Amino acid sequence: MNRYSIYVKRTRITSLLKAFGRVQKSHKVKLAKYKLITNIVTLLYLLFCLCYFSSVIIVLCIDEYESENWFEDLTFHSNIAVSLPIKVSFNIAYIVLTRLFRVVSPLFLTAFYIHWCLILNRLTKQCAEELRISVQTSNKKRIVHNFIRNYNKLHGLAVMTESALSVEIFWLMASHFTIVFGMLSKVLGFFGYIDIILDLENSVFATIDCISFFAIIFFASRIHREDEKVRDQVREVIFQLSLAKDSTESSKLLLRFIQSKRQLVLTAGGIFEFTKSFLFTSAGVLITYNLLILQLNTPSL
Repeated sequence: MNRYSIYVKRTRITSLLKAFGRVQKSHKVKLAKYKLITNIVTLLYLLFCLCYFSSVIIVLCIDEYESENWFEDLTFHSNIAVSLPIKVSFNIAYIVLTRLFRVVSPLFLTAFYIHWCLILNRLTKQCAEELRISVQTSNKKRIVHNFIRNYNKLHGLAVMTESALSVEIFWLMASHFTIVFGMLSKVLGFFGYIDIILDLENSVFATIDCISFFAIIFFASRIHREDEKVRDQVREVIFQLSLAKDSTESSKLLLRFIQSKRQLVLTAGGIFEFTKSFLFTSAGVLITYNLLILQLNTPSL
């Protein structure tokens, strides 16, 4: 569903990628560290996946018993009579295809979304900084017009992000939430895996999904917090401009402009908003429900 939605909205996503490239070029120095960090984290994750799944494939090639068990499980114990090389090839094909879509693909969407959130967050901070510095200059009208131009660009990028990725992020968050919930249930002893390879794989990548889940919420919610700071700064500037007669019109223009723009809050398909309170709510729901299930499953004395 997520990949089909991306295909349907490929034009919007292409426009977002072009805007993404333009912003990176125009703010090359200021955004270089974000790009470097994102690339390093992505590369390390891909190297880890390559090493881990290569090890699994090597084990299946060497251990005939393990390979037989995997083939029987994948074919629902149908007792299909084929040679061992075919069974090994089938197991390898299954691992490569399923792990590529399950583990690697969500990483790129997560990394891109967090990188884009970092850029939006930096641009929002820049709006507040430029407004605070330029308020000391004598040309008040120029201050207002510069801020309106910069904030309009920022708002347009946020709207473009919502239009292109909000539904995809909703499905990604739903997937992460389900995996994290299952990981907590496993930690509390509600279920486990007999196969040691599957047990290790699910433990490792469920932990990574947990980090991705809360990282998306954290970095997306920072945009809302920075936008609130910008609006506080704007209110201070409006008050200062209203004190002088020659800048009264500029204060009114700035007030009308900021009131016409809704707050910058990224959402997941419009279902929920990424705010600081949502971060704590998500953690509370995960912990509370698992502890409740644990209490209900505890035998009474």
